[in-house]
Amino acid sequence: MLEVDVRMTNKEREEYNSFCECHRLCVCKTSDRDKITLQTTETGIGSRLICKCNVCGAEKDITDYSCW
Repeated sequence: MLEVDVRMTNKEREEYNSFCECHRLCVCKTSDRDKITLQTTETGIGSRLICKCNVCGAEKDITDYSCW
């Protein structure tokens, strides 16, 4: 698996931690490492960040657009 460093603002980090906390009870059949995915899309202005729970399928855009 490819690991990438992602720079987050404080607001994005808080949103990410909150998403992870909300989905901590979702039961993953493989490992907790694969439970949450952070999808990044690079744009000309900044990075768009989407959290996804691979267990229940929930997604949340955590991008701090105020920095753009």
